[in-house]
Amino acid sequence: MFMTKILKDLQILILDMDGTLYRHDGDNGTVNNSSLIKTVITNSIQFVIDREGCSREIAAALVDKARRTDTIGISSFMARRYGITRGEYFNETWNIDPGKFVDKSRTPAKTIRKMALRGKRLFLLTGAPRVWMENVLKFLVLEDVFERKYHGEMFTQKTEIFEALAGEFSPESILSAGDQYETDLKPAADRGMKIFEVKDPLDLLKLL
Repeated sequence: MFMTKILKDLQILILDMDGTLYRHDGDNGTVNNSSLIKTVITNSIQFVIDREGCSREIAAALVDKARRTDTIGISSFMARRYGITRGEYFNETWNIDPGKFVDKSRTPAKTIRKMALRGKRLFLLTGAPRVWMENVLKFLVLEDVFERKYHGEMFTQKTEIFEALAGEFSPESILSAGDQYETDLKPAADRGMKIFEVKDPLDLLKLL
């Protein structure tokens, strides 16, 4: 009954991607220490080798330094070092086949489509790079479902997007669904939006 009342007045649903639309094999089902991230690190090491002609050991040490010292991440470190954009780095290291990491059978893609058909405006808000976001949505056949797609190259923290949306729309008409309290839920709740914690992708079925 409580969820029904929440959804009745809901106009906009903001969905996180990694850890929400599907689970990873990392820490507690998140992307942290997952096979995906390990692949990205391997790609990043090769990225450095290709530019500097150094050994794999030296490249690995540089990538490790980037992970430890840059608050934004490897992309920012590499962009400064090689005079490129973060997007150029992502296109070489995150252009990965989601089929190797995303279990489509545990992703409620049909549920998400039904939400759109029932008149809900769906926004995607992910910290992932654009190329990974686009690859995932194509893999899940959800490219045309989201009215807006915010990826990690568009902001420093998700709080910026929640702040902008709270100023553009009535916060009471927005629900944010995600698996990470500090980044997906708290910033939304702080601005008067409704929140829905996702512990398993199939939890999204409760929103119908």
